[in-house]
Amino acid sequence: MDHSQHRTLNSVLLVLSACALTGASLVAAQTTPAPVPPAKSVIVGASAAATTKAAAPTAGAAPAPKLAYSEVSPGLLARTVFATKDAGLFEVEFVDILVGPKQSVKLMAESAALLEVETGTPALSVDGVAVALGSTHFVGIDQGRTITIDNREERAVVARLIKLKGPGK
Repeated sequence: MDHSQHRTLNSVLLVLSACALTGASLVAAQTTPAPVPPAKSVIVGASAAATTKAAAPTAGAAPAPKLAYSEVSPGLLARTVFATKDAGLFEVEFVDILVGPKQSVKLMAESAALLEVETGTPALSVDGVAVALGSTHFVGIDQGRTITIDNREERAVVARLIKLKGPGK
C-alpha cells in the first residue's frame, strides 16, 4: 500500500469513527472524479513524493489514469480523491489541495470539514482568528466558516480537506 492509499484509508477510518460515535450510518460508493480540462491541469508525478505506483493492468485493460490537480484559484490546486453520492444521510468528499509557495488562499466551508496538513507549516486562521496546528495536524472547520491558509514557505503546502455533509445539507 503506497502513501496516498494509506492516507485515504486513514481518512476513511476517521470519518467512519465519527459516524460511529454519533450513531449515524454511512454507505459509501466511490465515484469517478469529473474530468479536468487540460489547459488548467497539472499532472503530478514529476517528484518522487508525488509519484504513486500504479497496479499492473489486467490483460486488455487500460491502466487507471493519474488523478490530476486543477487550478481552483490563483495559488491553489485541488483534486477530488474520493466522494460519495446518494449515500444516505451523509456525503463525504476527500479533496487533496496544494497551496503554492508564498501564496495565501481562502476556502469557504460549504459543509463541516477537517483540514489535515500533510507537509508544510502554514499560518492558519478561521474567520480571521489564528488557529494553531496541534500534534495531529488537523483543524476542524464549521459550516459557513472561512479558513485562510497562508503559506510563506519556499515549497508548496500539501493538505487534505475532508468534507462531511449531514442531514439538512
